[in-house]
Amino acid sequence: MARVKYSADQRAKVIQFIRGYDAKNKRGGIAQAQRKFKVAYPTLKAWLGANGKAAGKPAAKASTKSSKSAAIKKPTGPAAKAVKASATPQMRSEVMSRFEKVLDYERQIAALREAVEKEKAAIRNMLS
Repeated sequence: MARVKYSADQRAKVIQFIRGYDAKNKRGGIAQAQRKFKVAYPTLKAWLGANGKAAGKPAAKASTKSSKSAAIKKPTGPAAKAVKASATPQMRSEVMSRFEKVLDYERQIAALREAVEKEKAAIRNMLS
């Protein structure tokens, strides 16, 4: 399928349509815009931004919780169940080994973030 270049006017018209439709019907604006303007879903999502809201609305801020409060979880969900069900013992061992490495890296990152925050606090104290 060929790539289509949309002008800023076309983009604005579609976004305005989605906003108006969602304001009136609470949802379904993207689906209707797909049908009416023949624009692909990924394109519309990109235009609306990562949070799915129309352009111009602020995105949700990233979480700033401390690393101590962030729980590190074991793998769950369909992928973990698939590994459990179909994996050979050697494969399971390698998966768990890699998962342990990921957990170790996350702990290291958390420790580094904590060190950075301490350094920032020290700098603020020096400057005040």
